[in-house]
Amino acid sequence: MYKRQSIYLIVPKFINSSKRVNLLKNLLIQKYNFDLEDFESINYKIFPRPQIVVSKFKIKSSSLLLSNTGDKLKVYLRFKDLINFDYLNSNSLLIENSKISIDVKNFQKVINYLGNLKKKILIKDSEIIILDADSLIVNIKNFNFENKNFEDFKLEGLIFGKKIKINLLKHAELNKLTFSIPSLGSKTKVILKKNFSIKNFEGN
Repeated sequence: MYKRQSIYLIVPKFINSSKRVNLLKNLLIQKYNFDLEDFESINYKIFPRPQIVVSKFKIKSSSLLLSNTGDKLKVYLRFKDLINFDYLNSNSLLIENSKISIDVKNFQKVINYLGNLKKKILIKDSEIIILDADSLIVNIKNFNFENKNFEDFKLEGLIFGKKIKINLLKHAELNKLTFSIPSLGSKTKVILKKNFSIKNFEGN
């Protein structure tokens, strides 16, 4: 117990050292393919679990061609990784109150990325902005996403004031994408191959 308390006291000093930005950047690139371009502050919190909190951040992904700005980016750490001050490791992160811009031609690539991601991402109270070049196609407000179960992904948000729910269920050969608008009683199913080409479409 004493050892754990000692590490908790030391880690905040480490997080505030000159190493913190490079280590955090390497972690985000290697684990999530995110490039941390800008931020206001980086802090460490012990409770309810060890975490690095990046405030007022901007991240980009060159391979996904998306950008993300937001209030909070939380990178959760495991206790056993706290003793290694030359390397950061994390299996999950939380993005809160962010704006994520995606060009429509890269939308399938982003879905593919989320579907194959082996690390946990939770996105809360955010906004998805889908563009065609510089023209707005649609924005999804109050956007939430979770992939706690790597075979079952859940997204929800508001489009034109209507709540939408998107569920991606992965199978051995095919993936099923379900899109529903509960208030309209509308549900659409898309059957996708592993490379996310559309194989079949059915709706009601």
